[in-house]
Amino acid sequence: MTSIIEDREDDLRPTTSTPEPDAVATDEPSAASNGPLGPDVVRTVGRGLTVLGLLVLAFVVYLVAITPLMQGRDQRGLDRRFRSYVETQQTWIGGEIPEGEPVAKLEIPSIGFQQIVIEGTDGSQLRKGPGHERTSALPGQAGNAVIECRRVTYGAPCLHLDRLAEGDLIEATTGQAITRYLVTKVFEVSRKGVDVIDPTRDNRLTLVTSAPLLRASRRLVVTAELQRKEPLPTEAARPTDLRTDELGLHGDRSGGFGVLLWLEALALAAVGAVLLRRRWSRWTTWLVMAPIIALLVVLVFDSVAPVLPSTL
Repeated sequence: MTSIIEDREDDLRPTTSTPEPDAVATDEPSAASNGPLGPDVVRTVGRGLTVLGLLVLAFVVYLVAITPLMQGRDQRGLDRRFRSYVETQQTWIGGEIPEGEPVAKLEIPSIGFQQIVIEGTDGSQLRKGPGHERTSALPGQAGNAVIECRRVTYGAPCLHLDRLAEGDLIEATTGQAITRYLVTKVFEVSRKGVDVIDPTRDNRLTLVTSAPLLRASRRLVVTAELQRKEPLPTEAARPTDLRTDELGLHGDRSGGFGVLLWLEALALAAVGAVLLRRRWSRWTTWLVMAPIIALLVVLVFDSVAPVLPSTL
């Protein structure tokens, strides 16, 4: 009897078994579950793409919001100089004019355009305002007076040139006189063609900028006829040769070294911020390094901008 009860108790006791090696669960993630790159690499790439996207966005903001402030400052200084030149009768009216000197004030009432025009049409000059082509006539003088300007960046002075219509008034003030032009044509040309900036037998004003929608293969041109029986006299001979960078087709290619230099400085600052973060608190590192990195970012942008087409 006792043996029967003991046998039944043995049947009721829970039994334990050692699981097979293949059935043992593990908490370690497998390499396949993280993909071929692994979580750290994916996270680093994701952060890098995020930073790149933020930099591109910041560069766009710099071009459309910061560069107009820089151009506005330059225009105010040029306006003071030009008025001083006119009052003292020391304005440039011909011959070899130093690049960057104010030579005219241009106004287009129908689109609210009012800018001081400087001598020279390379990228560095067009950052300050519309530039007068050195080999062309000055406004009011005989021949083709050519002025190039930017359409989107640095104040976007020529943003609305495509809104001009035949008969719109353009007024130019120089040291010689105030002359008026009436728009005759608004059209687009290939960027390869330079006939619109060539000398002409008639007396006209030609405005050149980037084409609408920033089409790289096209340029927008506005021509206007001088409303004066006799053009103003031309003082001395004008230059005859233009550099390639004065055609408004591209930016300053020599600025690449500056871009590389500031990029290296920015990379070193970023590495320095990471190293300091290991010793300092987050906020201390942020307060010390954020202004430095922000300044270097602006310097990088300021070096990249001149590389863009000079009429952009």
